[in-house]
Amino acid sequence: MKNQNQPSLRTPMLIVGSRLFYERAFPAGMKEHFDLHYFDHKGFYHNPGLLESAYQNLEEIVAEIEIFRQNFGLEKFFLFGHSGHAYMTLEYAKSFPNQILGLVLCGCSPDLSPKSHLAAENYFTQLADENRKQIFEQDMAGLFSKIQAEPDLRFTHFVLCQKAKNWFNPNYDAAWLWKDVPTHLPTLDYVWGKLFRDYEVCQNLEKITFPVLFLQGKYDFVAGPASSWESIISKLPDVKESIFELSGHYPMVDEPEAFLEVLCHWTNNLIN
Repeated sequence: MKNQNQPSLRTPMLIVGSRLFYERAFPAGMKEHFDLHYFDHKGFYHNPGLLESAYQNLEEIVAEIEIFRQNFGLEKFFLFGHSGHAYMTLEYAKSFPNQILGLVLCGCSPDLSPKSHLAAENYFTQLADENRKQIFEQDMAGLFSKIQAEPDLRFTHFVLCQKAKNWFNPNYDAAWLWKDVPTHLPTLDYVWGKLFRDYEVCQNLEKITFPVLFLQGKYDFVAGPASSWESIISKLPDVKESIFELSGHYPMVDEPEAFLEVLCHWTNNLIN
């Protein structure tokens, strides 16, 4: 957590997701350019006593983000959402558009519906080489035994066994990113499995009147093709797109220098 009483001349950026994970994932130079605030939602809490999802709808998450914003006195800030967290940031931005300097959507499909999953699967089938496909099949074949051995780490094992779909290098070991990151499985299952599956990205899209930066890795076989966003992006008034040619689902890790350059160039143009 940031010190609430510590002044900063850097532009505030609110990142939704696991603080521990994204502090590791972001380039070191991020904190030199931005005053970073990480919102930990309850999917990344250790709460074994809660046997059901901590959230029943996205509005509850939006309300918690707003309380977080108020507690840190953030008036105008950039909002960053990666992967499923993009939907959380989109809904917050639609509810509180006057707070947003700009919205960054990174490594995400329009929703997690069967249609989006199929688009991602077809993208993998068409673009991935045989080596990548073999690595994926081998990893997934070993997933069940990993989950049996450590059921509390089911989410983490699933993500790590998808390395051939997550990374430009299909053999990349991302265990360092997930080490000691707590997960609350009932919340993750419900939010990712139902709320994001049924998410309607175009609902209240007219509220997005501020600039949007869309970032995607060419080899992101989790989110699938960036072209899935074409009809949606066309409805937004100010969108910049950047495709990272040597990245998968995590361009901030695969191409940290290029990622930071794109982000800083876009934000500087908006505030200077």
